[in-house]
Amino acid sequence: MAASIHVPVLLYHHVNAHPSATTTAPQTFRAHLQWLAEQGWRSLTLDEFEAAVAGRAAVGPRRFLLTYDDGSPDLSHCAVEMEAFGFTGVAFLITGRVQQGDPDCIATDEVVRLAGRGTLEFQSHTHRHVRVGASAEEMEALAADLAASHAWLTSTLGRSPDAVRHLAWPWGRCTPAMETLAREAGFDWQYLVQRGSVTHVSTQLRLPRLCADGMPTAQFAKWMTLMASRPGGMLTNYVFGAIRRMRHGMAYW
Repeated sequence: MAASIHVPVLLYHHVNAHPSATTTAPQTFRAHLQWLAEQGWRSLTLDEFEAAVAGRAAVGPRRFLLTYDDGSPDLSHCAVEMEAFGFTGVAFLITGRVQQGDPDCIATDEVVRLAGRGTLEFQSHTHRHVRVGASAEEMEALAADLAASHAWLTSTLGRSPDAVRHLAWPWGRCTPAMETLAREAGFDWQYLVQRGSVTHVSTQLRLPRLCADGMPTAQFAKWMTLMASRPGGMLTNYVFGAIRRMRHGMAYW
């Protein structure tokens, strides 16, 4: 039943040897994956994750969803490391940048190759990755942006519209109005950047994720151990949800 789940969703951006606030060194990334494997953690596919949250299927202990934002070329290296440990993951792409051949993004043919291997599933991080205000013009632009991202993913991957349903919000920020537009575009699973586990208090919206960028392995292990328990996951949801609202204002969920 959904009431029994407590699934951490991990978030990474870049995995390379060039330090930044959103970069994890390759050796640290591998240490994270090795710790997970040694501790008996298993990754979920999106179908398995959806079924667990919706209460259609039970999941065992120590299950997690592995996600990446932006669509870095580093995803090719990440895929090799994931396969070594038997893990799969989800990459949320800034589809406009990939479509335009941005050198800081994964190439379209590599997206198709990795999707075919089943190592990574590809979903949306919007088309342009821009900040959105509350004006009618900005809402209209966001609707067009989300539609473009959805269309590119379905066309490039040869998927049905129902297979492209997951959206990671840029900077983890969204308002109820933004959520509604995303659902109208087909994205009824929406993710934030907020520490916590997906528990029985979670829905398909405002899903928390633990940003593990550059996190020392000992600290990573402590967070995962905390969130492996339902009380720990619920506590982090409440605490970091409150911090989120204080930082961004009560208009943000």
